[in-house]
Amino acid sequence: MRPRKYQCDVCGKRFERSQALGIHRRLAHGIKGKQRGVSRQKRKELEPEQERGTRDRLIDCHRQLQLLLLEIGDLVIRMER
Repeated sequence: MRPRKYQCDVCGKRFERSQALGIHRRLAHGIKGKQRGVSRQKRKELEPEQERGTRDRLIDCHRQLQLLLLEIGDLVIRMER
């Protein structure tokens, strides 16, 4: 097995190939790779948009978790009756 030298800076997952890391970042975290032909300043301006996408997904997950917990609470109350 080859060493996994490419690590995701968001979740810490490691990969053997840089391409696999790029695909993981795009699918799991909504982060696009380096944008060719874009200046550093422009990249810095775009970064908050990418972070906002991750933040929105976390908020959605949190809402779904809250709904599930409410459903579980309702089931427990019904079982106690």
